[in-house]
Amino acid sequence: MICISVAAFGQPFFDTASVKPADPKHRGTRMIDDPGTLMMNSASLLYCIVWAYDIKDYQVQGPDWIKTEIYDIIAKTETPVPGNVHKAMLQALLAERFKLTAHRETKDIPIYALAVGKNGPNFRASKTEGTPDIQSGRDGSLIGGKISMAKLADAISGPWMQRPVLDRTGLEGTYDLVLNPMPYLRDGPDGDGKPDMEYAIGRALQGLGLKLEPAKAPFEILVIDHVEKIPSRN
Repeated sequence: MICISVAAFGQPFFDTASVKPADPKHRGTRMIDDPGTLMMNSASLLYCIVWAYDIKDYQVQGPDWIKTEIYDIIAKTETPVPGNVHKAMLQALLAERFKLTAHRETKDIPIYALAVGKNGPNFRASKTEGTPDIQSGRDGSLIGGKISMAKLADAISGPWMQRPVLDRTGLEGTYDLVLNPMPYLRDGPDGDGKPDMEYAIGRALQGLGLKLEPAKAPFEILVIDHVEKIPSRN
């Protein structure tokens, strides 16, 4: 039998937890999610919220500092817990230590519509057997096998883009393709040294006969009502 600690209002919580600001010199988030331990090193609060609530970055509306302030979290349970229970536990921990309160609402937000370019798609329908798969190549490319356009749109909506990408190509079926934005990398417009991935992906998509069109669409957003920068004492 698996025993899970449960708060009075029915939400599971960790038996022990340490939450503290991380050394700002340490960059690069590291995470371990084992049955009895959840560890996040140098994790922004945005990263923690996105993981805990199983949403994307662009679905969180809150103060800018949640993207830049980083924390070390080590939380444990006395017995292993199944599946996604750690996510609910982290929600409770964020509420306790950061006094995080939030609500969900649907808003029209900026998106990119994945569309077909004027010359049509430059890739072939998949004729292979097996399940759909997207892998990262050593050169930074995305290698898709037997994938739908919706799957491709979702893949580039991840850490690369600043807004969601929705399939508006009208292409049915599945395809084999390689998307490599790395040859098109350039510095971003903010002058912070970060690469302009949106530009690079747009150029790479052009090589596949696709394009990104700015648009708006309704999305469920997690709106942060209150959150504190300094976590309460362990």
